[in-house]
Amino acid sequence: MKLVNVEQAVADPLSRKMKLVVNVEPEDKQAVIDLVKKINEGKKKYTLSMDPVKRRRSLSANAYAWVLMQKIAEVLRTSKEEVYRQEIQKVGSFNIVRVMSYAAERFVERWHANGLGWVAEPMGTDGETTDIAAYYGSSTYDRFEMGRLIDDLVEEAKGLGIETMTPTELEGLKESWK
Repeated sequence: MKLVNVEQAVADPLSRKMKLVVNVEPEDKQAVIDLVKKINEGKKKYTLSMDPVKRRRSLSANAYAWVLMQKIAEVLRTSKEEVYRQEIQKVGSFNIVRVMSYAAERFVERWHANGLGWVAEPMGTDGETTDIAAYYGSSTYDRFEMGRLIDDLVEEAKGLGIETMTPTELEGLKESWK
């Protein structure tokens, strides 16, 4: 649900509790009603977290990345999907996850099931546990991460003699993310 604004935040000096009054989008009305009912039932405790809404990358940026990956794949005689996975591992966001070694293979399989760019690579083991680099697919990228991916694709394409957008066009593409 998207928060429109915080109308009021008041501290009760006796109980030291905070009262927070927020406004949400009209389409979230039923979700708010359902949530308040669950909270007031008192069977479970809830935590509230708020994150800034991230602007999604533009479709033109995503489309351009795939055009470059296709052209690179043609020169390297591989698939655009393989180029994509290699790029994700080269410039993508990841976490190191430590799992029990007996569960490592299953973790990797399940991570890959999230999508084409969701790459998981075992890094090392002590016998009992295994560290895995778990890369997120570009569908989760913000404009800075997508910009890094496109910049790297452009550099690789130029190195292979593939024509790319001009620097001015690239800046225009990146500006469209703001």
